[in-house]
Amino acid sequence: MEQLDYLFTHNQPHSYSELNSLVEEVMNMHQKFIQSDEEMIKSYGIEQERLLIESRMMRN
Repeated sequence: MEQLDYLFTHNQPHSYSELNSLVEEVMNMHQKFIQSDEEMIKSYGIEQERLLIESRMMRN
């Protein structure tokens, strides 16, 4: 529990923790997940723009 408290307050694992490597791996996985969400949202926005342009072209 102390490890989680330190992680949340300092945004890094405690250097003396036995779980340090495990916590770092979880943080890396979380960062990859966040980045993949950002990429998905960006690609969704691009697809929405493409569909909007396509529908405007079909009207003309």
